[in-house]
Amino acid sequence: MAATEPPLATTAHDPFDHPPRSRTAARAAHEQEQPTRRRHALLGRSTPPSDSELAAPESAALPPYALESVDRALRLLALLPEQRRLRVTDVSRELGVAPSTAHRLLSTLAHRGFVTADVNTRTYRTGPAFWALTTAAQPADDLSVRLRPHLRRLSERVEETITLIVLDGLFCRFISGVRGARPLRTIVRVGTVLPCHTVSGGKALLAELPPRKLRALFAGHRLLPMTRRSIATLNELSDELETVRELGYATNIGESEDGITAVAMPVRRPDGTALAAVAVSAPTTRIGAVPTRALLDPLQEAVSRIGDDLLAEASSL
Repeated sequence: MAATEPPLATTAHDPFDHPPRSRTAARAAHEQEQPTRRRHALLGRSTPPSDSELAAPESAALPPYALESVDRALRLLALLPEQRRLRVTDVSRELGVAPSTAHRLLSTLAHRGFVTADVNTRTYRTGPAFWALTTAAQPADDLSVRLRPHLRRLSERVEETITLIVLDGLFCRFISGVRGARPLRTIVRVGTVLPCHTVSGGKALLAELPPRKLRALFAGHRLLPMTRRSIATLNELSDELETVRELGYATNIGESEDGITAVAMPVRRPDGTALAAVAVSAPTTRIGAVPTRALLDPLQEAVSRIGDDLLAEASSL
């Protein structure tokens, strides 16, 4: 259930600008597009396909065996990547259906996690199930391939599961990982998408954003809890991010899954901006709630080596 905090855009007090508290206290334009562009947005196309690539024009009649409700749901999914937010009236107009039908379609997709509803603005946006599906369908990108040797070496050194995480709006995508060698270990989450404020790598990357970008990112949204330990308010998140900046690393202590602790640090581009985050995760019963130098030092060395390699690559171009 979403937290009851009012949306950031309507609060008089800006949570990302208030003075930080202690770590203990912290824990306590809709656009019209060409139909071909819209229909193929799920495929990551930046330009409309040629006529020979089209399976069928959007206005073509459905074959006799097709289910109209499924067709509508798929057309709705194709609308999501190109528009930041959709209202019931937007869906009704785009699909040519009654508002009541558009509402049922959105409600069904929200139930399965393909869209996320914002009760304050009465809009819908892409949800974690949508990104998990599209990410799983894509081949490993260049970044995950280039950094995998570093992840493997870190995993061998600490004998724990290592993951590479990137920020994707309000969510985090796990794009690569190496499982730990111990019999009792955490799973590799490649392809998984989780709310960024519940994940150590997500918090490590959020802490790199200036207040202006944080305000824009969370405007009109409430924090979705994953467990009872998840951060529930924007004020708590602001305090947590301040702590992350002070410590140089972020933690996740049962915030995305009970019994799991993770610690993460950002990977930086040659210009100093964050590119991704590397996280070490393990059962809380083994590593506790406070990361030790036995984990932090190898993690710091790994992200430093990655940064050196990225700098060397950029210098050779």
